[in-house]
Formats: sequence, structure tokens, C-alpha cells
Amino acid sequence: MIKGLIYRENMEQNSGILVSLTKDDKLYLLFEDLADCYFKCGYILWQYIIDQNGDPRISDLWPIPTIFLMRQAIELELKAKICKKEKKKEEVKRNCRRS
Repeated sequence: MIKGLIYRENMEQNSGILVSLTKDDKLYLLFEDLADCYFKCGYILWQYIIDQNGDPRISDLWPIPTIFLMRQAIELELKAKICKKEKKKEEVKRNCRRS
């Protein structure tokens, strides 16, 4: 199973995000945990952007990568829902090819 640890220290001095991954037979758990990690990373960035009180270097450049992280979280969560329903990787591939 994937274990994700996200922490926020002083962003100016040490911006550290640690995510450790291990393989699991249940693919949907992998996607759910990754979605959670992406969402938390995006949330931390949003909070940092808000805390900067309109600094143009931050408010002009950082929202696009932050939106990307949030969008990836949504996509991974949707994949988790599909995989949870289908159960097997081969079955998911087969059903996606039919569409």
C-alpha cells in the first residue's frame, strides 16, 4: 500500500514533500493514495499563494501548477473508482478499449 507523508515547514527555507510508494495488488488503493497526495500538495501550494498577499512573483506563476496538481488528484480519484468497480487490471484495460 502507498503511504504518503506530506509536511509543511518554512516554505522559504525548506520546501519538502515526501511521498513513499510501495506496490499493492489492489490498484484502486494506489490511485486513491496518490490522489490524496496530489490533493494535499495542491492544497499546500494554494495556502502558500494566499499567504503571500498578492506577491506578483507568486500569484502570477504558481496557480497553474497548483491547478494541475488538483486536476491530477481528481483524475486519479476517478481512476480509483473505476478500478474499484472493475477489480482486475486486465478487465479495466479491456473495457477501456471497447469504449
